[in-house]
Amino acid sequence: MCALKELVVKGNKCDNDFKSGYLLLLENMLAAKFPGTDLKGEPHINSKIHVWKRQYVCLRNMLGISSVGLDSTSYHVEALPEVWESQLKVDPLTKSLRNKAFPLYSQWCEIFGNDRANG
Repeated sequence: MCALKELVVKGNKCDNDFKSGYLLLLENMLAAKFPGTDLKGEPHINSKIHVWKRQYVCLRNMLGISSVGLDSTSYHVEALPEVWESQLKVDPLTKSLRNKAFPLYSQWCEIFGNDRANG
């Protein structure tokens, strides 16, 4: 997570995506921090980033609804049952947010920012 944030700070992200070669940079950063690691940019790091980004976009869209919030202690999405049901009709991936904690959300905001347009 720190390595991703460092890439953003160093300008390795433009046009709402990371610049070419960022997976190799992350791989090298991890190898320096954890010698002997066998984590690779493909498939390990890329797979994790893909999952995080998908969850981030879905969560950001859900939190964009006025009656929805993120509990600051448990990091669970707080919404009335009827809000969940209506959002499931719009985005079936919303189901994965229910009863799950998202303690990394604020860090995802720093990393992914406004990567995708809403709607």
